[in-house]
Amino acid sequence: MKYTFKIIDNRKHLEIENNFFPILNTFLLSEAINFDDIIEEVVREYEENSTSYFSGNLFSLELENKNAILYNKFTDEKNIIPANLFIEIFREWNK
Repeated sequence: MKYTFKIIDNRKHLEIENNFFPILNTFLLSEAINFDDIIEEVVREYEENSTSYFSGNLFSLELENKNAILYNKFTDEKNIIPANLFIEIFREWNK
């Protein structure tokens, strides 16, 4: 899966081929920008125990069974992303 990051209005945006995982960029911009340290802790916990959970203002994130499940609490949209891809994108975005 190909993805890139672009700077738009001084913020890093994710662009992913075929718009797979459409709510992932919004998650990064709304939750990861404020809670990056907590999300990194959730990722580490997942890597050690294979299950972990985060609930932010707009989204929840559940890491389990090799999947990252992003859920938008207001729109009920859900994306299921391979956990290793989510972790790779999150860490690259967070640099």
